[in-house]
Amino acid sequence: MEVFQELYQIKEAVWSELIKASHQKKHAWRTPIMGNLSDDRTRLRTIVLRKSNINGRSLRFYTDRRSAKWPAVKDAAIFSLLFWDPRKSWQVHAQGNPKILDAQTTDQIWSGLPVYSRSSYATLEAPGDNLLAAADGLPESFFDRKKADTEYARPNFGVFELVIDYFEFLQLSRNGHRRAKFSWHEKDWKGEWVVP
Repeated sequence: MEVFQELYQIKEAVWSELIKASHQKKHAWRTPIMGNLSDDRTRLRTIVLRKSNINGRSLRFYTDRRSAKWPAVKDAAIFSLLFWDPRKSWQVHAQGNPKILDAQTTDQIWSGLPVYSRSSYATLEAPGDNLLAAADGLPESFFDRKKADTEYARPNFGVFELVIDYFEFLQLSRNGHRRAKFSWHEKDWKGEWVVP
């Protein structure tokens, strides 16, 4: 694979792959690692990329509003994302602040989710709560329910977007590694080469 020689090529390639990842379930960047600092502890989790918007510099994610990350989302804390593609040997570390989507947009997304997708927000207890035995936390026969019978879980469903203002790119290659960092300045990305 050819190594990058121009900063603009990296910027275009990264956003192109992020767009693909939001639509292709088997894309390496579909499930990045997300991290934030909370109560003086680093919190890491794998999360599913749902939508990418180049013009808005945003990446969309769903979450259970009862989860440990939701208070940080509400407070617009800084979140980091780590994407790795082993086939291309590309790594991207991105940072941004979350923006909660409005109720109308969230309702539209929720209405399009099938029962199996709603199960992630339909547990009787909050994510992370203790259980007495191995279980998924869902009510009995959840997957046999009609869609209308899963509406009780709607208040648990949250949608947010990370507005990216910084990212680093690393390409590993036998022909020479490449590393660059990009910061958002007013109306465009400013890129700089850095030592890999």
